[in-house]
Amino acid sequence: MLLSAVEIMFMNVIAERDGSWSINIRTSSDMLPYFSVASCTNYSRWMPAYILHMLELPDEIRSAFKDDPFAIRRTPGKLLKTQRDQMVSLVLRVRSNGLLKDIV
Repeated sequence: MLLSAVEIMFMNVIAERDGSWSINIRTSSDMLPYFSVASCTNYSRWMPAYILHMLELPDEIRSAFKDDPFAIRRTPGKLLKTQRDQMVSLVLRVRSNGLLKDIV
């Protein structure tokens, strides 16, 4: 069971860093039982809602996620993408520290 959980988490990280929308949704749903067992209340409560919303997206939005990866790559290479919300958070943190002033 532990190896299965680790494999699911590993595949989820790969899906996020590679920008694979379908694998991300599948691994997110595969993690649901583990959230309940680990008493992760918020994930147990909101992950099913997130998955259902993502599966019920209109066709044009769903195809945009599949065609245009939902992650951003800052440097060339494999598995180096970051989700857009994490990238925005990074840029805001860097700007607030005054380290970088020329980003977006």
